[in-house]
Amino acid sequence: IGRRLAVRLTSPLSMAAERLVRVVVSHVEAAANVAPRRICVVTGGSSGIGAAVCVEFAAKGYEVVCVARRPCPLAAAKSVLADLSSTDTVQASAQDVAQFLGEHAQVCLVHCASSYPSDAAQTPDVLGLHLALQLNVVVPSVLTARVLRHMAAGSSVIFVGSTLSEKAVAGKFSYCVAKHAMVGLMRATTQDLLRSGVHTVLVCPGITDTPMVREAIRGQETAFEGFASDLQGRMVTSQEVASIIADVARQPILNGTILHCNNGQRER
Repeated sequence: IGRRLAVRLTSPLSMAAERLVRVVVSHVEAAANVAPRRICVVTGGSSGIGAAVCVEFAAKGYEVVCVARRPCPLAAAKSVLADLSSTDTVQASAQDVAQFLGEHAQVCLVHCASSYPSDAAQTPDVLGLHLALQLNVVVPSVLTARVLRHMAAGSSVIFVGSTLSEKAVAGKFSYCVAKHAMVGLMRATTQDLLRSGVHTVLVCPGITDTPMVREAIRGQETAFEGFASDLQGRMVTSQEVASIIADVARQPILNGTILHCNNGQRER
């Protein structure tokens, strides 16, 4: 019996079957060890800090998805065109993003979309306040909830706040309210996702040279640049902020952190 078994095991057919089994096992093992896709999803990625984030992550080998009203200037990015001021549109856009992500991916979700209203407690811009809260609180909440189920371990949710997330100045009532609310959103998200493999950080740039800021100071450029120079030495660049966002996305030890990047501001 032993001789017959030996003959069968060393027959060409048995040896071919064994080789086939080895090939199948090696493919299964290789599939198990393949790193997940790396994808950066950015709201407000068509200009300013958001556009710089798209470029930064693409340079690091990430697939990039931009969710904004206008296409991303980065040709390699997938643009999901959406008016994020509408909650219905946000829901539909979140579904589009989720379909692109597939079943599982290592995702860096960057909440960058914002508005920049100027008003005061005595005369609040109600529509401006509503839009600021929509972009800084509602949109991140809806999109995070929808994308979370696709996030593999090592993913991150990065909120882009402001120096005015932890302090306030006169004349920026709605903006300060919305950016302070984003602090609470980040902290609550951190607690709900604790030990899940997904970390959260709030990155707070100082005054940054972006199209949104340039539009707000139109006609007052010289005075504003003098103010920024006295406050923080110079305006921060979008590329500097994007680089920091890319760094914290890979640092889960920073989970729940508020990180200011303003070149050091003079206290007043």
